[in-house]
Amino acid sequence: MKKFLLTFSACVPLFAFSQGEVKVTFTNNKTISLPMEAVDSMLSEPNQQVFHLSYSSDEVKNISFSKMVSEKDVDLKASDKPQPFNQLFSMSAETKEIIVYASFADGANPIIPLLPKTESFVPSFSTSGSYIFINGKAWKEGDEVKIGKNIEVKVAAYNGDVRTYHFDAVTPSCPIIEIKTNGLSTDWSDLKSISVDGKSLDACKIKVKGDSYDSSKKNSFNIKFDSKQEILNITKNKRWTLEANAGDHACIRGLLGYEIANRVSGSWNPQAKEVVLIMDGYYYGFYLISEQPRVCKGRVEEGIVMCIEDAPDEGDDYFQSQLFNSLFIMKDPNTGMDGAKLVRTREVVEKLEQAIAAKKWSQVHSMLDIQSVAEWTVVNEVAKNDKSFGSDTYIYMDDDKKIHFIPSTQSAKAFNADSDTEGFTAYDRNWVSLLKDDSDFNSALKKAFEKVKSAETDILAWIDKKADQNAGDALANSYSSSYNSETYKNEIANLKDWLSARIKWLSSEWK
Repeated sequence: MKKFLLTFSACVPLFAFSQGEVKVTFTNNKTISLPMEAVDSMLSEPNQQVFHLSYSSDEVKNISFSKMVSEKDVDLKASDKPQPFNQLFSMSAETKEIIVYASFADGANPIIPLLPKTESFVPSFSTSGSYIFINGKAWKEGDEVKIGKNIEVKVAAYNGDVRTYHFDAVTPSCPIIEIKTNGLSTDWSDLKSISVDGKSLDACKIKVKGDSYDSSKKNSFNIKFDSKQEILNITKNKRWTLEANAGDHACIRGLLGYEIANRVSGSWNPQAKEVVLIMDGYYYGFYLISEQPRVCKGRVEEGIVMCIEDAPDEGDDYFQSQLFNSLFIMKDPNTGMDGAKLVRTREVVEKLEQAIAAKKWSQVHSMLDIQSVAEWTVVNEVAKNDKSFGSDTYIYMDDDKKIHFIPSTQSAKAFNADSDTEGFTAYDRNWVSLLKDDSDFNSALKKAFEKVKSAETDILAWIDKKADQNAGDALANSYSSSYNSETYKNEIANLKDWLSARIKWLSSEWK
């Protein structure tokens, strides 16, 4: 006897047998029942449960489906009727220079960032629908779309039901760095080309910052030019960092750390500028281009630059102090693991740590710039930087063998509006945990903190100004499909509230 085999497929969390029926409960709590005697087989997959229903041919009179509506008969003025077959999941936007991806999950209205002077692009959609209309016109694969805001996309199901989506296609407000690589890794590799705002720069190398590279995450990068280069009016040098804003939807926290450092300290701090990174034709999003502390005119004028880190990268020259077990990476100049400069620097650090441990403050003052340590502590405590004295802590030893701290910090992961505003980080760690018993250090600390406290209103106004400038790039950069202008405003408001509460708590501790 001939049988008809019907396949029923549904994304469901649960199915059960009951009184000769298969009951299917959907995630929207709707339930349908299928006759148990007709179930031929079932297949459970990660994303769906598949049911095969089998009926005798003499039991089936006819099989019919909902009427298919032609593209020209879709009523674009009809009210939206969301259903499984008119969903828009994601899209890519392609030009000759760049490919950008965006998600429409959770009702998002994404922002598609394209290069300056771009007038149109070719979109490609991932959808369950039968037809797509853009700004009221039928769209087919390969059609170009002009850039603009609030671009309307209507997705129509086979029966004519429509669902409406919107997105913006805009050009970034920040300067653009375009890079073409020969591949990325934790080792230095030559770049094919690099340009900033359309201006080509000299040959350089690039490497992923840190000891590992994960292509699924937003990575920071170190850049090393063959000759000194000026970028966005920042002092010429060979060494630069592209700082990712991983986890910072506001796209402000990293720059905020530099802003506070500049308000606290009159000595040299690295400069940083907002940029948008395009790498190998793909949009990488919002970054900061920043100076690396190096010995040169306009940066650290003399001596040896070091960085306190939690672990060395392959090829680093470093030493570990005996008393405090801190790891010092030699950054500039190159010393070699057994070089005389490294050995002399280690001897100075060991002697300083012995003086700190013994609380011989007059000796400490002759070897350590107390004011710079106080300024560094304030910057990191205001940011509540959990990495302080464990990562990206830059110091240098001048020609007189005195050690200075560079107050600024890479703080995209600091200023955490979701964390408690109370508690110390830098103030209770390493050298500072003992230096706070020195009256001169405490005096310098309070003076440095007063600069932040008295400038709180100005700092909050600075955040508002930067938020207005960077809103479009921040929204385009977002990893969250549900991120929009309203959630961005909330992110900025939460950051400001957190910062004010943090300053208030520190004020109660540093009276």
